Amino acid sequence: MKKNSIVKIMMRCLAMLLVITITFPQLTIFANGNTRVNQSAMDQYQEFLALTMHTSSMLHELESLTGINVYEAALALSSLNVSQEWMDEAVVLMNEFANENNNGIQQHSIHNTVERYVSMSRAVTHSISVANASVARFPHLNLCPDQEASFMFISHFVDRPDPFWLTGEYNALLDGHDRRRFLAHQITSEDRRIYSLYMQYSSMLSVYQAVVNASASIIQFAFNAQTILNTTKVAHSVIETIMSTGDNVLQYMSIYRNFAFLFQLFQDGFINDLTPNQLAHLFSYNQNMLNDIPRDAARLVVASTLSLIFALLVPGFNNFLGIGISLALLSFNIAASFIQYALWVSMRVTFNGRHAIRMWQDLFNTPMSIEDIDILSFCIEQFKFELQDYRIYNQAIFNDLILTTN
Repeated sequence: MKKNSIVKIMMRCLAMLLVITITFPQLTIFANGNTRVNQSAMDQYQEFLALTMHTSSMLHELESLTGINVYEAALALSSLNVSQEWMDEAVVLMNEFANENNNGIQQHSIHNTVERYVSMSRAVTHSISVANASVARFPHLNLCPDQEASFMFISHFVDRPDPFWLTGEYNALLDGHDRRRFLAHQITSEDRRIYSLYMQYSSMLSVYQAVVNASASIIQFAFNAQTILNTTKVAHSVIETIMSTGDNVLQYMSIYRNFAFLFQLFQDGFINDLTPNQLAHLFSYNQNMLNDIPRDAARLVVASTLSLIFALLVPGFNNFLGIGISLALLSFNIAASFIQYALWVSMRVTFNGRHAIRMWQDLFNTPMSIEDIDILSFCIEQFKFELQDYRIYNQAIFNDLILTTN
C-alpha cells in the first residue's frame, strides 16, 4: 500500500527533532551572549529599576497625602546642575536623616522593596536582554532594540494563558527563561504586527512605553552604574524614612505643597554657591510658616522636606522617575475592563498560528518568507493526503483482522 510514504513522514519528523536538538543549545548561547551591556551592569540595572519603581510608588502616595506635586518639583529641580562634590555632601546629609529617623527600616537593600517591583524589574531586564539577542540575530531586519524589548515583554509575560495580570502569581513575571519552550524569544513579524495592534488599544500602553524607555536608558545607566545605583539607594531610604515619620509630619509637610518658597531658596542658594550644609542652615532659619507647629515636628518637617529635595536632585534617579512611575502604578488586572480583557483574548486566539511560524524561524534560523509560507502550505496539503491514505490503509488492515477473527 503506502508504506513508503509513511516511512518518509516518520523520517521527516526525526529530522526535525534532530535539528531542534542541535539548534536549541546554540540559541541559548546566542541569547545569553549578545547584550548591549555586560551581565553585571544588567544586574545592577535590575536592582535600580526595582528601587526606582518602589520609590516612585511611595512618592505618588506622598503626593496624595501632602499635596506636594513631586514630579513637577523634580522637573523644576532638574534645571539645577550639581557637581559630584556637591552631591556627595548632600548624600551624607540624606544618610544622616535616614539613619536618625528610620524607625527600624532596613536601609539600602533591594530586599526591602516590594516583591511586586522586584518581579517587574526582572521581567523588564529579561525582555531587554532577549530583545538585544533578537536584534543581533537578525541584523537584516533593522529591528529597533527598544521597541523589540516591549514586544519581548508582551511575548514572555502577557501573551500567555496565565499572565500575572490575571493570576496575581509573581512567578508569571519571573519565569522568562522557562518561556523558551514556548518560543517566546522567537517572535516573528506576525507577532510584532499583532503586538503593535494590541498596544495601540491597550490601557497599559504607558507600561509598554516605559519598557521601551527603560531599554533606551540602559546605556546611559551603564556608563556610571555603581554611582547611580548607590545614590538611588540613598534616595530610596530617604523617601521610605519620610513615609515612616507619621501622619502628623506628612500633614505638616503640606505647608510646602507648592514648593515655590523652597525652590526660591534653592535658586538663591545656588546663585550664592551655597553647599548642602549651608542650605540646611538656611532652611532652619526660614521656618516662618512653621511657627504654629511643635518644635520637634517642625524640625522633622524641615529635615524631611530638605532631604526630599536632595533626593529629587540625585543624578540618574531624577531622570528615571518617569519610567518608575509608569511601571509602578500600572493596573495589574487586565480583566478589570471587559474591553481590555477582550483585546487580550483576541491576541491569544491568534497564538497557535503565530507559534507555527515561530517554529519555522527556530528550526531554520531565518524569518519565514511568503515563499516559505506557500511551500509550507503545499507540504501540509500533501501531508493531509498522505495521512488520509494512511488512515485508509489502517482501516483496511483493521477490516482484514475482523474478517480473519470471524
